[in-house]
Amino acid sequence: MGRCLVKYKVFTELNSLDVGSLFDPRFDHESILSLAEVLRLLSHVGLHPNIEVKFFEADAETDMTQMAAQIGPIVERYWIHHTTAPAMISSFNLNFLKAFRQLYPRWPIGYLVDTLEAQNFTTAETAPFDTLNSNKESFLTYFEHTTLRTTVPLLAYTINDAPTAEQLFSAGISAIFSDKANLFR
Repeated sequence: MGRCLVKYKVFTELNSLDVGSLFDPRFDHESILSLAEVLRLLSHVGLHPNIEVKFFEADAETDMTQMAAQIGPIVERYWIHHTTAPAMISSFNLNFLKAFRQLYPRWPIGYLVDTLEAQNFTTAETAPFDTLNSNKESFLTYFEHTTLRTTVPLLAYTINDAPTAEQLFSAGISAIFSDKANLFR
């Protein structure tokens, strides 16, 4: 157990933390998994990953091509060799997504936005990105005021109840992200 800002730690430090006992004593000594471990686990249980690449404000000067070049080989090694479908890579950072698209043109790219606006649809269509992803509240608000007009599949997060999922699918959402996959199998 420990408390820290993740951005100041390397993986070996984070991996040494107990992240399970906070939830239940049965999960005492559970640690954070590496990306490789998560990809192997998802492949084993038959779930498809959406790898969201996050950045801190201090990362503004990061070379996005270099970042994409570091992530891609890990995913190739631990995911692509276990399945024929590439993992989805998503981010709020347009520069990273464009750099990743240059290096890995066949992988699905999800463009994440906090609030849906007309320019988001244009960006997703012209980049081109494979999906436009936003939170359920943003989609519900958007559909109250606007009719859907896009060729890009829309993905909503985080949907943990069937009525909201049904409402979004009826409005035109293509897929959802959920913490409760067992509700939607």
